[in-house]
Amino acid sequence: METRGLNAKPREGTEVEFKAGFCFDPATGTNKVLRESVARAVCGFLNSNGGQVYIGIRDDGTVCGLEDEVSARFQPDDFDTFEHGVHEYLKQHLSPYPFGNIELAFEEIESKTVAVIKVKPVQFYVYLLKKAPHTDSNEIYVRTGNRTICLTDKARDKYVIERLGGIWMH
Repeated sequence: METRGLNAKPREGTEVEFKAGFCFDPATGTNKVLRESVARAVCGFLNSNGGQVYIGIRDDGTVCGLEDEVSARFQPDDFDTFEHGVHEYLKQHLSPYPFGNIELAFEEIESKTVAVIKVKPVQFYVYLLKKAPHTDSNEIYVRTGNRTICLTDKARDKYVIERLGGIWMH
């Protein structure tokens, strides 16, 4: 695994999102809801101006790293399997999958390994595929300020029309 050192810890904002883990919260243990949260953030960056999702940093900026998650789910230091799992989850839940717009790298921050998903914006739009009991829905997320929001109804329609080069007339 190749890691790159980082001098200054980033701050959450329009183009930066923190997640404590991918499907393991160091404070509470296994938490599969985190995967969808990461996918929402990636989808929001794809549909906006791009950005970076840091996995291994809590919302308050505390660096927890990925060592506990990787050791609990795989073998110690098996970051390759972790990376594969992130890519596979995103491929299954983003549609159309934006090949070439998502890159995952590892960085060392405060002596801990953190995954950074670097996201380039798309010219079209990407759905987050949600599969829940009794429903299959596709949602469009965008980034606004330090939040990722789901567009619905007229806001979604306006976004899609304008994203495809049309003019919203309502």
